[in-house]
Amino acid sequence: MSVAITLKSIPDEMMESFRSIAKENHRSVSGEIMYRLKKSLAADAEVAHITEGCVREDAGIIADEWEKIGGGWISDSSIEDEIAEIYSVRSLGRDEDLSL
Repeated sequence: MSVAITLKSIPDEMMESFRSIAKENHRSVSGEIMYRLKKSLAADAEVAHITEGCVREDAGIIADEWEKIGGGWISDSSIEDEIAEIYSVRSLGRDEDLSL
């Protein structure tokens, strides 16, 4: 069974993007929106499935564990040098500014 819905007040820029992308993908605008909704719901379901098995611990337990390992890092380098070393070997990942 299908249900018809109407989207109102879609910003012009977004609508133009939908038109352009739908044309590139040989879909109607409605088809493109449906495709993207399905894709988004599938991604949400995948995240829910992945996080389902995660252990959720009490913040106090986590803080206690950090307290146990606190001060255990032994290094002759300054904090700034340690941070620089971590940044130098990490993967590029997303384009986000993580500087302090």
